[in-house]
Amino acid sequence: MHVRCIKIRGKRFFQLDWHEKGIRRRVSAETDDAALAEQRRVDLEGQLASGAIRLVHPQVEAAPTPPRPPAALAQPLVELGCTGPTVGQFFEESWLPMRKQGDGSGWMNDLSHFKNHFLTVFGDVPIRAFSGDEGKAAVLRWLYALGETPSQRDGTKLASRTVRNITSSIRSMFGDALELRAIQQDPCLGLRWKKHLPKKRDKNPRWRKDLRSWTLEAVVALTTDPRLPCDRRVHYAVRFLTGLRPSSEAALRFSDLDMTREPHGLLSATTSYDSRARKEKDHTKTYAEYLVPLHPVLRRILDWWKAEGWEAFIGRAPRQDDLLVPTQQNAPRNVNTKRSQFYADLDTLGLQRQRPYETRATFRNLCLEGGAVEADVKLITHPTPSNASELYNRSNVGWVRMVRAVLSIDEGAWAETEFGPTAKEASVSPIGRVSIPEIGTGDRYGTYQTKTPATRTKLRGAMMVTPTGIEPMSSP
Repeated sequence: MHVRCIKIRGKRFFQLDWHEKGIRRRVSAETDDAALAEQRRVDLEGQLASGAIRLVHPQVEAAPTPPRPPAALAQPLVELGCTGPTVGQFFEESWLPMRKQGDGSGWMNDLSHFKNHFLTVFGDVPIRAFSGDEGKAAVLRWLYALGETPSQRDGTKLASRTVRNITSSIRSMFGDALELRAIQQDPCLGLRWKKHLPKKRDKNPRWRKDLRSWTLEAVVALTTDPRLPCDRRVHYAVRFLTGLRPSSEAALRFSDLDMTREPHGLLSATTSYDSRARKEKDHTKTYAEYLVPLHPVLRRILDWWKAEGWEAFIGRAPRQDDLLVPTQQNAPRNVNTKRSQFYADLDTLGLQRQRPYETRATFRNLCLEGGAVEADVKLITHPTPSNASELYNRSNVGWVRMVRAVLSIDEGAWAETEFGPTAKEASVSPIGRVSIPEIGTGDRYGTYQTKTPATRTKLRGAMMVTPTGIEPMSSP
């Protein structure tokens, strides 16, 4: 028997947890004091051992739940007297199973939205009742009531983004119900959503002011300090020197590396990992392919990792289809585990805690601080290839610009550091330094260029205002 601490809505409680004849038993310690909970554990163990008490867990058949009275918003729909499946039945039997067959874990959000905010009001109403004008009015009244609903976390009103996300799930369900002929008319059609939905605003408008990206010195420490495990230093190097999203970084494989691409190699990200569903997707968040030129430091780290580090960490030589930086069990790194490990490493180094997603902003800021053009950095962090020609341009014409953006991160910051295993890990030689080839001049289609390309800042009629003046605009 042991004492187990749990937290419910920010409050701490203790449970007494043990196994009896293969069955797990749990009872509340009825206190939030750790010392008192431990004393009650000792007393309960003694009473169970002496036979003074005996815990019985009878199987009691649950009493049937009486029907709920209809909510005020649902009363006009109930009075219509429609028959057929209710909203709750259609959701559980038809729509939710269809959503589960989709990609990712989005159905979990839909389940939470309906369970907590829609089915409690309209769950017992026949879904056909929403086909008329009464259904449209009921949805609109529900939307305005939703904006006044207190949140479970702090009792304040729901955030505007939460309201929009919940409404999006409801609209999706009714749209599919119309296609499945469960209703004759979609109650969400015809409503002026831009007017009725709240604007996208942060619930706490000040929280973003506390966000800070890490300095170059902090990035060097996180990628080279021997107090951190070797695999996590490789992981941080990939995160900080590529600017990839955590979901895309977790799905990287050795086959995504092209070490023959000049000047230092190429890393492409075409898949992502859903930590919530524990499933690898065949696309990234934006369905775009991310092409990242390798920074010289990252190239040296990955050379060592592929040659020696990965095998020492996993126990065998890596194959092309292996994950680039997996867990010790050779599985994708879960976002929750990465967060806890990241915070622990920041505490070890005495660095300020920030959310792990700020590694993406740090890459961008390091490039800009080094003199990179923002448009070049966006080719790496926010590609939007809507057609084959744009992808071709990013792979060829834009490659020079992306290389220049990555090389703007000062390699000299790692000059006095070595990368290798910690004292507790296998002994291997640190990687050596390689020189960066000089960037020459030339036309933008074949070789490197030193002239900063013009960036569009304003449109004036059929002219484009750029840092070099007003030029004709060939395309809108």
